[in-house]
Amino acid sequence: MALLALAIAGFFYFENSLILRMLVVVLGLISLWQINSIDEIILLLTLYLSFYDLYNIHYWRGIPIAIIILAVLLITILLFYAQTTFSKAKEIIEKDIFKVYSLVIGLSIIELFLAMDLWPVDPRTKSLVLAIIFFLISKTIYLYANSMLSFKRMVGFIVVSVLILGIIVILSFFQGF
Repeated sequence: MALLALAIAGFFYFENSLILRMLVVVLGLISLWQINSIDEIILLLTLYLSFYDLYNIHYWRGIPIAIIILAVLLITILLFYAQTTFSKAKEIIEKDIFKVYSLVIGLSIIELFLAMDLWPVDPRTKSLVLAIIFFLISKTIYLYANSMLSFKRMVGFIVVSVLILGIIVILSFFQGF
């Protein structure tokens, strides 16, 4: 909850759009209202806002990228740990394998964060893409841990994710999302 509060404060500091500010408040209130049943919304909102804040801190405050990378790694691993704890997948995954999964998802998000640092698009779009990719990777790990991962389900995840990412990219170039 503290990370969510810090991410929201940073978002309101950096964001100028009234529509996005209102959307964050509404999603935050829905998350708090449904806190027992919708943990993923809180986690994804925290992840999105944290990445948004880190991109803005990097661009506007001139913080070295090494510090930003460490923050991205810590936030990703912390939120992955929280997500697997909420979904009860942590008890299924062995302790050593869980560390490997945490490191893999952390390094994957760092790689994407650095690659998208060079992408000439607004930090809102970059953060949204990272949140979607985090969700895809963490859900794949969850399905694998619960022995529910099938080729059909994985193809469905990839198709839906590619469609969502394609829509975001197209909208970002045409409407400056």
